[in-house]
Amino acid sequence: MTPQADLTVLVPIAVGRADDLRKLLLSMNRLPGIVDPENDLIPFGRLEELHFARLVILDDQTIQDISVYNLPQPQYPTYLAFFFDFDGPLDIFLSKLVKCADTGLRRIFSHCEGFSQGADLFVWMKQNHHEPATTYVNWRGRTMVQIHEEEALRSAIRGWIDADSSHTELTPQQLHHELRAFIASEQRAGKLSLSAEQPTPFSWEVKNLANLVAIPLLLLILLPFIVLYTPVFLLQLRHRERRDPEIAPPPDPA
Repeated sequence: MTPQADLTVLVPIAVGRADDLRKLLLSMNRLPGIVDPENDLIPFGRLEELHFARLVILDDQTIQDISVYNLPQPQYPTYLAFFFDFDGPLDIFLSKLVKCADTGLRRIFSHCEGFSQGADLFVWMKQNHHEPATTYVNWRGRTMVQIHEEEALRSAIRGWIDADSSHTELTPQQLHHELRAFIASEQRAGKLSLSAEQPTPFSWEVKNLANLVAIPLLLLILLPFIVLYTPVFLLQLRHRERRDPEIAPPPDPA
């Protein structure tokens, strides 16, 4: 099984460059909200391992809320967040990403602090990669290659059934036999590809085993402290629910 991994690059945008970066990122779309998979910056369509990608400009619009606590308003930089979810190890995917989108990535990151055009892009992105606190994978080990192959298989089976109404007269056993023969012939003709599942990396199995053992053990050790602290926590929570100011500004009528 091929496990999924992620790349999360988070870097501050240089002062005064956020609007230019926003326009550059919008140029990746062919329609509003719809990216062009062959855009000039990052051709996502050439990354067959890629499940999900998003580039987001993070500009906190709620900083002023802290004023209700009579605290000074902090000044945070505007960040560029760069998310990728993909099949296989980080280093292999990152190498492929840099190879197919070197120029576009440099154009994007030229708007960010700490980046120079002469930088080693692989090293710089790896240094600015942040491990997420949590990730979501719908089906662990189901690769993008497998997803595309299974969709092609589904379409082929649907077409085979629709092309000959006599299939409805077959018994389930006969239909199964005929269907397997059809799929085998399509594979021999090169029209269908069903890749074999790759072996699970040993290091990934070790990490899973460590999590399986360590987390329950840690919870068991902490359980007496959790039980003792729970009443105090509930009292603290209720105290804050009753006394903390409510921040509910009316919606902008415009």
